[in-house]
Amino acid sequence: AAMTTKINLYNKAIGFIGGQRLHPTTGLTEATTTRYELDAVYDDAKQYMLEQAAWKFALKTVLIEYDTGITVGFGLQYGYPIPSDFVRLAGISLDEYFTPGNEPDFAEENGYFFASVDQFYLKYVSNASGYGLDLALYPQHYCEALAAWMAYKCVLPISGDRGDRNDILAQHSRALSVSKRLHALSDPIKLKPVGRWAQSRGGGIRPGFRNGRMGNY
Repeated sequence: AAMTTKINLYNKAIGFIGGQRLHPTTGLTEATTTRYELDAVYDDAKQYMLEQAAWKFALKTVLIEYDTGITVGFGLQYGYPIPSDFVRLAGISLDEYFTPGNEPDFAEENGYFFASVDQFYLKYVSNASGYGLDLALYPQHYCEALAAWMAYKCVLPISGDRGDRNDILAQHSRALSVSKRLHALSDPIKLKPVGRWAQSRGGGIRPGFRNGRMGNY
């Protein structure tokens, strides 16, 4: 499948709105209302789309260890800062294969995870440059849904037509539904990691858990 680019997404969005498409090589610097409006919604639209599902192309798997600097007063005794590129949770497990039933007790609160164990495997949608913000990874059906959302967000300043806006929202909803069906993990905890691993806090993957719940890898 052909990889998408920023100008392709802009022109795909303009296709939903109607009007003059941007030039394929100079369009991102054209002094036009359309380009300025698309610039204004582009970053937020990409983030919005990543929040909608456990997209396989954006999944990152890490082994994280608790932060000794986080004091936990009661309940779950280990605290973890949520990774800075975290968008949404796709899986949490005591083992790297995300075996069903092997999830630790945990909670998410105010930018932190709290868990009953001192390390665990975390699978999540990432907005890092090599994951969810890498346009080269976007499937075409995902691009359709993203471009329709961009169009929906800026159609009023460009065309001023509320009827257009409702129609574009309906097109986005259909495209998003198709994309979720084709490319999102519906139950990722039961699937093995996608194979692209990252190391958290420089610790890497070491043998065993200190609490004895895991064997060596």
